[in-house]
Amino acid sequence: MGDGDRDYSDLEDSNPKQRSSKVTERMIIDDVRDQYAGVARGGLSNESTAVRSIAAAFGYSEEELNQLPAEANMGLSCGNPLALAGIRDAEVVVDLGCGGGMDVFLAANKVGPRGRVIGIDMTAEMLDRARAAAPLLCAPNSSSRR
Repeated sequence: MGDGDRDYSDLEDSNPKQRSSKVTERMIIDDVRDQYAGVARGGLSNESTAVRSIAAAFGYSEEELNQLPAEANMGLSCGNPLALAGIRDAEVVVDLGCGGGMDVFLAANKVGPRGRVIGIDMTAEMLDRARAAAPLLCAPNSSSRR
């Protein structure tokens, strides 16, 4: 979708400078969403050695990566929050920017059946991937939301 296709009429403001700033901010958000949607629609997956090597560089173990369905890992790691979070049984975990659900599914194992993991993402295509992968893991304690 090009910028000309986007409707920013809801950002009408009496101050043109504020409106310009709000439109620019919305355009950036829309561009980021479009880029991630494109990745989600693409063929990157946990089955790729290159994708797995990115996750490994952030400290994900082979054992963790082997637990994941192909859809969950697209090589978009920007950290390994589970390595630092100290997640325990029965906790509730929220993953903002969950993407294909990689950390959601790994956290679901850590919180166990008494816990809950909620993945939130701004991109419908990413959530579609996470939702497609969830039944493969039998992770009823996880969900994905926009």
